[in-house]
Amino acid sequence: MKHEIAYLMSGRPHLPYLVASLWTLRNHWKGPVVVHAWEESFDIVESIAQDERLWGDDSIRVGYRVPAWRGRNAQFLDKIRMVMESDADVVLYLDADTTIHGDLTPLFDQAEKCGFCATQFCEWTTHGLAGNRIKRLKPYPEIPQDHVQAVLDDKLWPSVNGGVWAAKPSSPVLPDWYKWTDACKKDVFIADETVLHVCSSVFCPQGKMSILLGGAFNCSPMRFQPETLQDEDVRIRHFHGDSNVRPDKSPKGHKLWWPIWQECLEKNIGGCAGWKATDIGNKRMDKLQYAFRGDK
Repeated sequence: MKHEIAYLMSGRPHLPYLVASLWTLRNHWKGPVVVHAWEESFDIVESIAQDERLWGDDSIRVGYRVPAWRGRNAQFLDKIRMVMESDADVVLYLDADTTIHGDLTPLFDQAEKCGFCATQFCEWTTHGLAGNRIKRLKPYPEIPQDHVQAVLDDKLWPSVNGGVWAAKPSSPVLPDWYKWTDACKKDVFIADETVLHVCSSVFCPQGKMSILLGGAFNCSPMRFQPETLQDEDVRIRHFHGDSNVRPDKSPKGHKLWWPIWQECLEKNIGGCAGWKATDIGNKRMDKLQYAFRGDK
C-alpha cells in the first residue's frame, strides 16, 4: 500500500515550525511526504522542499492548493478535503507545529485496519474544556445531536485532536467530518476538532474509526503530559497554541523546540536562515529572535 505523510501550510507564520517538523521527521520516516501550500506560502514551501538534506535524493512534493472557503476555519476544512483528494492508500496528516520522535507505524496500521485513526490529546476526555467546546455544536441540526449528547454524557470519552490523524481517502468519516465542520465553520472555535469528537461517537462503534489513546502520538509539551508517559516514549510532540515560542506559557515546550530550530538555522535547512528575516508574520518568534540576540 502507498503510505504518505501530508502537511498543509496556509499562511506564512508557521513556516519555521514546518522546517523543524520535517527535520525531525526525516529520522523516523523514509516514505513520501507532500506539503500542500496556499498561494501565500507556496514560494517558501517550494524552497524548503528543494533541500535534499530533508529527504535524501528525493525532494518533498509540494501541492498548490486553492481553498474552497476563505474565512474562519478555512485551513481546517481544506486539510480534510486534501486527504479525500489524495491518490495514496493511507495519508497521515501532521500539523506543522509538531516534532517527530519515534515510529509512526501504528497510525498507518490502524488506518489500514478501519479506515481512520484519530489520536487522543494527552489523556484528555470530553469532560472539561473539550466538553464545553462540544456543547457549541448543539445549535446545528446538520450535526447528529444524539451523538453530540453521547460524547457529552460519557465523561471518559477520549478527547481527540485534529493535529495528528491518519485516513484512507475513501474513509466514510471524511465526508461527514467535512460536512459537519462546514455547517459550523463560521461560529465554532477549532470547528474540525470539535466535530471530530462527534465523528468518533458515530464511527468507532461501527469499526470504521479508531483512536490511539494515552497521548504518545499527540503529546502537549505543557502541563498536560500524562504522568505515566515518559519523555522518551513520546512519538509526536504537538506544540499547540505556539507553546514552542512562548517560554512564559510553556517553558518545557520552548526548551524542547528552540534547539531544534537553532540547528535548522545553523545548517540553513530549507533556506530558513534567509527567509526567516522576511516578514512571515510570526510576531512571537520575532520577539524571541531579538531577545536571544540581545537586541531591544
